[in-house]
Amino acid sequence: MGKTMEKTTCQMVPAQSQTDLDKVHAAYRRDFPDNERKPFALILESCRAGRSEILLYKEEEEIRCYAVNNICSGYNCVLVDYLATDAQSRGKGYASAFMRGMAAHYHQKDALLLEIEKLGAGSDEAENTLRERRWHFYQRLGFQMMPVSLVLYGVPMHLLWKPLAADGVPQDYTEFTEKYLDIYRRLMGPEWTGRHVQPAPLKNAE
Repeated sequence: MGKTMEKTTCQMVPAQSQTDLDKVHAAYRRDFPDNERKPFALILESCRAGRSEILLYKEEEEIRCYAVNNICSGYNCVLVDYLATDAQSRGKGYASAFMRGMAAHYHQKDALLLEIEKLGAGSDEAENTLRERRWHFYQRLGFQMMPVSLVLYGVPMHLLWKPLAADGVPQDYTEFTEKYLDIYRRLMGPEWTGRHVQPAPLKNAE
């Protein structure tokens, strides 16, 4: 029932009005810890330069979900940098519908990329269970785990990839990793990227 409701009454739109940007800024500060947040002013600057885009999933004037996406210039792909669902809207199918909408929105790209915390590396069993649930959520939406791992803001991460084109999976992961790093270099600069993003190829990302 929830999914049917969302398809008929929700719409995905770029965040453009000051009201929407203020709402996203407040949610962003609430949803992500200080050490994981990029300066919001920097995100807005990147949006104005065409390097990033803030997408909203709205029902009337309520923002059910939002995403901050970075456009990759090396590969024809999009990195979903931040993704969150309003607390009152969780478990109702909004996030799944939003992700499917993003795949359609970026249909001319080769793939969607996103990062999730490394499985089995949580602080306790509850955290590891949450990480597994998050991975299975994205897996159901067609994301694959790439043979590349990274440490982002000091946190071990997996890199996920959802092909949007028949040839959307990279063949050379060394080249791909370098172009993935370029997303951060363009947004945050080489020095910041060198400190906060350390990729390492894996034989088996599972």
